[in-house]
Amino acid sequence: MEYNFYAHRIVEGYYEETGRAGAGNTAFDYERVKDLPPLPQEGAHTLEEMWTNITYFLRAVIPEAEKAGVRMALHPNDPPSPLSRGSGQITGTIQGWKRLIEIGRARPTESHSIAASPKR
Repeated sequence: MEYNFYAHRIVEGYYEETGRAGAGNTAFDYERVKDLPPLPQEGAHTLEEMWTNITYFLRAVIPEAEKAGVRMALHPNDPPSPLSRGSGQITGTIQGWKRLIEIGRARPTESHSIAASPKR
């Protein structure tokens, strides 16, 4: 089961770009969005707050997923931005990916993984 874990998905940085032979491409520019303020209904969450939340979530959910034979897979931030409207992003850096893997190593299981989206 693929899931997401972020306070805000930073979609405001996407834009359309024309590629070779007029093909439509989706591009992303972090410079356009890196200083956007938090949305009032979401607020801002520190990176450590996000890590506390995902650690709590995984420690509660993964053992139950394992009992049920369900494999959980976090879909990483796409694109991997360190901040999204003031909130830290747990998979916004390589260090974040490594930390997520380390949480899983505390209790090795096939029910904890990272999803990789194929190109469309």
